[in-house]
Amino acid sequence: MSIHRIEYLDHDRIVAFDDELDPAFALYVLCRSYLAYGGKITSYSETSLTAEVTFLRPEQMVLTADCQNMKALYRAAQAIETINQPEQRIEDSPNGLIFALSGLAQAHSGEKTAMIALLAGANITNPTEVKAMTDLGLELALTVFMIDSHSADEDRMPLHDTIALVKNISDFLSLEVPDSQQQGRTTIMDATNYALRAQIPLLAFLAEWVEGMARGLTLGDIVRHKTS
Repeated sequence: MSIHRIEYLDHDRIVAFDDELDPAFALYVLCRSYLAYGGKITSYSETSLTAEVTFLRPEQMVLTADCQNMKALYRAAQAIETINQPEQRIEDSPNGLIFALSGLAQAHSGEKTAMIALLAGANITNPTEVKAMTDLGLELALTVFMIDSHSADEDRMPLHDTIALVKNISDFLSLEVPDSQQQGRTTIMDATNYALRAQIPLLAFLAEWVEGMARGLTLGDIVRHKTS
């Protein structure tokens, strides 16, 4: 826990979070919750970063730490500094449909920006690794990043192996759940986030989860067994 986060709803009226994040999770939040939805970095330095998004409601996040802990976020901000982001159109009485379509367009365009920020922040520069991460799409690429960043040194796999693991589990989940039931299904990110919150060895838990799924168990079943 080394980066201080203050997050505001309606920009400055309601404090949603005032807490500490590890550097990897701070980059994850920036990419997934802000940049992926058409948000932008409004200012940054070696020790601070401010991001805003207006996809559903105005939100602002301020991250501060020393140079060492902000290094990944600083790289991410530098990488996207010259990318043109769509301007958010704000009117006194916006048409609801136009507002919704504008938000969706921002979200779609934001995934490329978020992917660039993720790769830069994670310092992934090898061309084959960049392509493999990009081919996964943002959600799975973020999952790979979180697994790689939070695996103990003795358990950490080469990045290509982590990419293959995530893709295989994702493909397995897609086969297990019909297309008509995809919405709301458990994802590998759900399992990853649970293991991180519960401070359970990540790769061991994912292996247990896959074995459980093969026996017809859900993530909830496994969590209940661990907490009982």
